[in-house]
Amino acid sequence: MKTTAIIATAAAAAVLGPMGITSATAASASWEPLDQYASESGDSYYVVERNDDGRIRFRVRIAADYYDSTKICVRKIKPGKKTKWVCHTVRMKPTGDFDIHQGKIRWQGNYPSKGSAERKVRFGGTPGAVKLHFTP
Repeated sequence: MKTTAIIATAAAAAVLGPMGITSATAASASWEPLDQYASESGDSYYVVERNDDGRIRFRVRIAADYYDSTKICVRKIKPGKKTKWVCHTVRMKPTGDFDIHQGKIRWQGNYPSKGSAERKVRFGGTPGAVKLHFTP
């Protein structure tokens, strides 16, 4: 029984890996992180990433089934102006890797994407949520 727990823990660590990146994501050259954040405990990971085609997506991974959905909000950063957040609810789905759940959404087609100004992404939808940045 102890051996099983150790193997499961080691396997879960391999799945989340450093900074919550899966071995499949790390091995794949098609998505490159633009900005990322991992919780101190390693049980949650937030990333803004771009693929080889220039598409951008936002992804959140958690190490358990804590919630069914989350909000991911984006706004354009304009010096001296407060711009409006545009939010979408994203369903959290099991990845098949132990108890890891993931939610992801593309930027293009879901959020205003005109212009090359820096954007702020808020994971969780509340002012105290994790915030990341990217420039298209």
